[in-house]
Amino acid sequence: MEITVKEACNGYWQCFSTSEYIQVIAVSIAMIAAIASWFSIYTQSRLDKKNKEPIIVPGIKNIETKIDHIMDDWDQTGSIPKKFSNTTLPIWNYGNTPVFNVSYSYSIENFDYFLEKENLEKKYSDYKLKALNKEEGKYTLSLQYTHKEKPNQVITGTDIVPYIRSVDVIRPNSNNVIKLPDYFLILLNNYFLDSLFEDKKMPILLLNLYYDDINFTTWRQQFRVFIPNTYQFKGETLTTLFHYEVVQKKRKVKMPTIKENEKRIKKRQEKEEKKNK
Repeated sequence: MEITVKEACNGYWQCFSTSEYIQVIAVSIAMIAAIASWFSIYTQSRLDKKNKEPIIVPGIKNIETKIDHIMDDWDQTGSIPKKFSNTTLPIWNYGNTPVFNVSYSYSIENFDYFLEKENLEKKYSDYKLKALNKEEGKYTLSLQYTHKEKPNQVITGTDIVPYIRSVDVIRPNSNNVIKLPDYFLILLNNYFLDSLFEDKKMPILLLNLYYDDINFTTWRQQFRVFIPNTYQFKGETLTTLFHYEVVQKKRKVKMPTIKENEKRIKKRQEKEEKKNK
């Protein structure tokens, strides 16, 4: 007569002696403890990595300045220089590690609004301002005005292109400053000088930030920089602030290799040569 294993053991667990049963439980407990330990280490590692990441954002900056001319700079007395003004915006690093090779560029988010205006000429002052689309994706402000220090000099034109500037490093819990583009202040000055006479929109600036972390990973972020409607403009004195919103959270950027850069430059040169023929 044949006897099955099940019948012989009368159930699986009854095949073990007491000491063997204790060993199985001990092994199971050890495995569970090992898994729990690994999960704890993994979670702590992720938390440590998160705590070491830089947190890069523009600062909210209070403004008090005088505007009596379309070319008035805000942080320094005098006219706005070409490309970048002397008016700055702080960029803060609220993380625990520094960032390097910080570069930035700008564009106007609502520039189509200014293109739709036939003429931004201010009827009550000595300048003419017009937004133009020179080529696809390339814009300019055609600006004619009388220079404050040189009344006989008329200056024209400022391009709206994404010029790139950089700062070396932003340390943890510290900030560095970046300069705002000339066209942003020109459009803002035009708005405030003409706001008493005409309903206009303020320009909204898009800020693109690139930076490297301590692991040499390059990141990109985008912010919207604007002035809220709670400003005060009495006489020539403007009291307001620069505010910001996050447009795009940080994303990894694949930087081109030297060969890829050389190839891109060569294509651009060939394109320019064809255009000039």
